[in-house]
Order: sequence, then structure tokens, then C-alpha cells
Amino acid sequence: MAMLSCYSVVENELLVCGKDNRICVWDLDTRKRRRTYVEKHHLSHEYTCMTRHSDKKSKGTLAVGCSDGTVIAWDLTRGVVARVIGETGSSSVPSDLAFSHDGKSLFVASATSSDVSEYVVATGELRKAWKGHKKGVLRLA
Repeated sequence: MAMLSCYSVVENELLVCGKDNRICVWDLDTRKRRRTYVEKHHLSHEYTCMTRHSDKKSKGTLAVGCSDGTVIAWDLTRGVVARVIGETGSSSVPSDLAFSHDGKSLFVASATSSDVSEYVVATGELRKAWKGHKKGVLRLA
């Protein structure tokens, strides 16, 4: 597994996830670690991708794709897992994630299946699925 990272423009933070699945938040102004997030079932699966949605009211939401086909949504304000999105044991392992502009939807791409799925972040329900390339979708923008 490679190291995963994402940048927050609003907070000027860098989120980094290493092989140990600990998500560290680094303040880029002071070059110091602000917080560390550890999942309750630590190391129960491998993380494949991550993305963050930030707003001015809260610290935002972090979405992390897992090797079992699910996506974990973290509430960064409270520092807890808010919900698990998707089906455990799914054959479509997330290859990339992207939030909608308002942060209410999460788009999930998979290199192992040809679809891109849109989930409602608040409930975790599947809103829509689009057929992508027949060999899978690697990245979203």
C-alpha cells in the first residue's frame, strides 16, 4: 500500500495516512501535527484512497475507501466515524473518491468495476450509478 494524502485549502492542512491506517492532520503553517484519527477496528482492512470536504462551519468530512469495498466517512469535528457507506465484501474496491461541491454527495470510482456510484453522505444510501469505462475507472475530478 502506498501512503495516501489529501490537502485542505480552507484549513491549510495536509492529511496523511500511512501503512498503519492512522490518519494524521498536519498544520502546514506551523509544521506540527494537530490530530491523529484511529479507527475503532484498527487495521481490519486496507485503505485504498481518501478525500476531504471542508467548510467554514466545521472541520469537515473525510472519506476513506477500503479494500473490502466500503467507504468510511469520518466526522472530523468530533473525530469519529460517522458512517460506513457501501456494501462489505463488494467486488468493486474504491480507486478514487470525490465530494460534490456542497459536500452532500460522494462519488466513488472503482478500477475493478465499470461504474461510478453517487452516495448521499448524510444517509449512506446509493443515489445513482453511472456506467463508466468497461475496464474500470481509476480517477475522478
